[in-house]
Amino acid sequence: KAIAESTILANLRSLNLKSNSIGDEGARILAESTTLVNLRSIQLVVNNISDEGERALMNSTSLVSLSSLKFQV
Repeated sequence: KAIAESTILANLRSLNLKSNSIGDEGARILAESTTLVNLRSIQLVVNNISDEGERALMNSTSLVSLSSLKFQV
């Protein structure tokens, strides 16, 4: 949640959260982030994210610059 809400990270282009166990809730929080709008790439390998969390990220209306989203190795 801290990452998703951090205004310091507003210009972040790439985010690697590999093996952080953020789960579906973390995925949803990232998907709803209004500060990470410049993200182009997110790596979420080994995070216990189900189809629900994946859908939240893929259908995010906030992460409009996202062009790469990785869930599996």
